[in-house]
Amino acid sequence: MSGFDFRVDPNTRLADKRLLLAAAERRLGDELDRRARALVEAEDQAFELVIEDNGGLAVAADGHGLARLAPGRSLLEPALRTARSLDRLSAPTRAALRERLERWLDAEIGRHLGPLAQLAAAAADPASSPGVRALSAMLADAGGLLPRKAALSAIAHLEQADRQSLHRLRVRLGPLDVFLPLLLKPAAQHWRAALLAVKQGQPMPALPEAGAATLSAEADPRGAALAYRRLGASWLRIDLADRLASHARKVRSAGGNEPVDRELVTSIGLDEEALARLMGEVGFARAGDAWRWRGRRGHRPPDRAPGRGHAFAELAKLRTK
Repeated sequence: MSGFDFRVDPNTRLADKRLLLAAAERRLGDELDRRARALVEAEDQAFELVIEDNGGLAVAADGHGLARLAPGRSLLEPALRTARSLDRLSAPTRAALRERLERWLDAEIGRHLGPLAQLAAAAADPASSPGVRALSAMLADAGGLLPRKAALSAIAHLEQADRQSLHRLRVRLGPLDVFLPLLLKPAAQHWRAALLAVKQGQPMPALPEAGAATLSAEADPRGAALAYRRLGASWLRIDLADRLASHARKVRSAGGNEPVDRELVTSIGLDEEALARLMGEVGFARAGDAWRWRGRRGHRPPDRAPGRGHAFAELAKLRTK
């Protein structure tokens, strides 16, 4: 017996196999319940999130899968589908084990993705302003990272108080991306990748090496996109792209003529082609050995005043109900 599975030697004759399985069903009930009760009382360290052979995600103990993750009510609330081997348990024991697995999963999501959970709570909080609720909902649904251009409408309708609220929620409204810096950590990337894969019904992507500043063209696009910005054939970590873009904007605002932070570019090993693409997204173009401001194309914000039927006007109505 392995975990909660009873397997008969494949070389056993069919008739004998049936007899053995029938005997196991009658006699192993107490032992299976004992194992299950031990897991119910086990510490969190007894469980782990594993990737199955088909790329799916499951909760396991001692290398044995106990429940698969499936799409649930939201990104942070996946459903659990217990393994068929647990059907042999008595109903009360099976329910207790399922509840224990759910508690473990909730605790791990809270531990690794706490800022994202706070953002989801703000999106559902009637006390939050319509602007904060709208952007928080978009960002939480996306797993904590959005290109700024995808959130332009929401950002354009933010008041100063909204920006302060988002800052307290640890949201970075960067020149190129809107993100939560704490979610770029390796453990948070792993859990974001897992939950997004479950929500989208896709296999777990391959994740970059922890701490890598840049990635090559061979990187798994789904895994890289969790914390990196694509720049042609290569990828640059979001926070580093944010630093370079912010530096360029500050230099331009101050009237400077060298918008590139050369020290940072050299330290992370960013090649010239990727740098040119990044600067182009910020709004600069090469002019010989210099950089010329040309403006960001396609980034004109909409009129701030929401008209009747506008999404933000509708959110404001909900707040007053």
